[in-house]
Amino acid sequence: VHSPKTIDVTPGLTVLNAISQAGGPLFAADTNEIKILRQGAGHETKTVVVNLNDIKDAQTPDVLVQANDVIDVTYSPVRIPGYAIYYAMQGLVSFAPAALIVSGIP
Repeated sequence: VHSPKTIDVTPGLTVLNAISQAGGPLFAADTNEIKILRQGAGHETKTVVVNLNDIKDAQTPDVLVQANDVIDVTYSPVRIPGYAIYYAMQGLVSFAPAALIVSGIP
C-alpha cells in the first residue's frame, strides 16, 4: 500500500476500507491474494486469504476487520519489473535537473 500504517478498527471496517485508508494498493501489489493474519484462540495465528479484485467487482463479500488483524498486501512477482522501471524513470526525471544544475551544465 502507499502508506502502511495502523488503522483504528471501527464498527463496519472492511478490508477494502482499510486498504483504501492506507492509500490503496501499489501497482506491484498482488491484489488477488491479500492475507489477513488474525489471532485465533490461544496464541495461534490464522491466515484468511481474500481476493481484492473479486471484492471490488462484488463477486465476493468484503471481510470485516477485527482488532489486531494484520493485512498483508504482498508484491506480485509479475508486476515487480514494471514497478522498478517506473520508479527508476521517476527518479531520473526528479533528480536529473538538479544534477545538471549542480554540475554547472546550463
